[in-house]
Amino acid sequence: MTEQRGEGAIDPTLVAGTVIDLDLVRKELLALRGPTKLPRIARSSDCSRTQGSSLLGRRLKGLEMSDDPTIRFVLEISVSDIDRFKELVATCVEISNAEPGTLMYHWYVDEASSTARLVEAYASVDAVLAHARGPVFTEVGPELLKVCTFVKMDAFGDVGKLQDGPSFWPTTYWGEPFAALQSR
Repeated sequence: MTEQRGEGAIDPTLVAGTVIDLDLVRKELLALRGPTKLPRIARSSDCSRTQGSSLLGRRLKGLEMSDDPTIRFVLEISVSDIDRFKELVATCVEISNAEPGTLMYHWYVDEASSTARLVEAYASVDAVLAHARGPVFTEVGPELLKVCTFVKMDAFGDVGKLQDGPSFWPTTYWGEPFAALQSR
């Protein structure tokens, strides 16, 4: 259940803890904004930055860009062995909890559809790189890939040099928000 606050607005505090259907969100955005203003999804063979809402936002006058350095990711995952997946994810969370710069590392699973989401946030690009070089990727990752497939990823924020790196699944780079609440 979501609370509407004006046309198309959703209270994000009511969304926490639920599985979000990103395809449904994309369809709703298409209905609100039209297809020319949504970023395309990059193919794994196409690692260039997608043109998206951040460019649109820069063109809108009167709106300030956010100065938030946080990098956020939402990953869509298909799971073949739910029990083993949960065991490995618990290890990933334990490791990530000790990593400096990891701000959020939330896993969600819908057992009925064998799908999962990972929602993660990092204080900086350097924190993302440290995570990617650490044991979640090097030790647990190979075992995790035996029981799940990472279908796609949405990246939010100024990912800088990350978008020039290898692409393991289709990725949309949304860039920085064109409008955002400022820290209070």
